[in-house]
Amino acid sequence: MQLGMQVPFVPGDDAAQARRVEDDGFDVGLFGDSQHMIGDPYARMAFAASTTTQLRLCTGVTNPATRDASVTADAALTVHVGSGGRAILGIGRGDSALAKLGLSYPAPLREFEAYVRQLRGYFDGVAVERHGRAAAIEWLPEPRAALPIDIACTGPRTIRLAATLADRVTFSVGAEVERMQWAIDQAESAIAARGRDRSSVTFGAFVILAVGDDVDECVAAVKGKVAGYAHFSGMPDSNTRILADAGLRDTSSKLQDGYDHTEHMRADAEHAKLVDAEFARTFAIVGAPGLVADRMLALAELGIDHFYCSLVHRGADRAFIDASRGRFAAEVVPRLRAS
Repeated sequence: MQLGMQVPFVPGDDAAQARRVEDDGFDVGLFGDSQHMIGDPYARMAFAASTTTQLRLCTGVTNPATRDASVTADAALTVHVGSGGRAILGIGRGDSALAKLGLSYPAPLREFEAYVRQLRGYFDGVAVERHGRAAAIEWLPEPRAALPIDIACTGPRTIRLAATLADRVTFSVGAEVERMQWAIDQAESAIAARGRDRSSVTFGAFVILAVGDDVDECVAAVKGKVAGYAHFSGMPDSNTRILADAGLRDTSSKLQDGYDHTEHMRADAEHAKLVDAEFARTFAIVGAPGLVADRMLALAELGIDHFYCSLVHRGADRAFIDASRGRFAAEVVPRLRAS
């Protein structure tokens, strides 16, 4: 099992934050790409590479709209080569990075597919045809270490596309076993239909976590992040009907209509009030270390190979966040590693 975590953005402290993530036992550090909210992911990944030795460095996640594919490829490859082959290119169809520019989101699926295929070409060192001219990234050294593409996905069409294109498919569908199984089934079906070697792709999941003995305190901490992730599930094509409970489906739809990107992911956001305790406990994984470990292991048994853990929540109490992270590292990670 591979564990990843969003590297908290503290201006001027990227190297130390990444080192702490590695020291806490994580395998992958994720660096968000939302230009109005946090620093540039590739610069942060470069800082992180200088103070870590094993941590994989992943955009978590970039998008096809704010950078040309050649620019994204050049930046990611620079980090990959400079870190000794530790980069992962995490990409989705876009959310806050586009919304804060007033652009429509998510990006159209056809444009997203074309962008990912261009990235693959650049990563493979071949000339990619653009606007009537073909060009490759010319500076790549030989031999090249493969740079994996990791697609974040929620809806059925994006899941199926990811399963045919990506090295890593990371589902963003919450932590409900039934819905995760649905997502895996979508991916498996697409892999079989394409005739792709199943061993060439791994499955993962974004999971929102809070570890503590007071469940109400945990719920309060994750509400903003739950709202942020769950509003993806209310988007067109996200297939909210496979949420097991009608009340959960209704909440996801309301979050799409009522989500305010000026308060993106904040626990104290107005739209977070749409998230009740039941929804938070279902969509996220909250509570005592044993419960958290058991729920993650239940997802692993479905075929989830990597988890991208969200343990830092905007607007939540800092002391609680630090305690939750500490308990996850000390009490949950060992149980996961022992499985």
